[in-house]
Amino acid sequence: MRRFINEKKGKEWTIEIVDAADGTKEVRTRSGKIGEQGVLGTRGVPTAEAAEKKAAELIAQQLKKGYVETEAPAASGSADESGEKQEN
Repeated sequence: MRRFINEKKGKEWTIEIVDAADGTKEVRTRSGKIGEQGVLGTRGVPTAEAAEKKAAELIAQQLKKGYVETEAPAASGSADESGEKQEN
């Protein structure tokens, strides 16, 4: 997941590409005030290449609006190198 913030407006925006149940891809975005759940948006695309292209377009739009990329907040529990979630 990639995370972008606009400190001036106090908002954040995230984007990720995930596998859909039907074998296609989904580009998922979430936007809202920093620290709040925000609004989820999902766009279905047929291929990984199309998903990457769509994500790049959406990221460019957010950068034009003054958002800056930052690290995603850590999820509860940490993941080891294999990506497996570990209990704290």
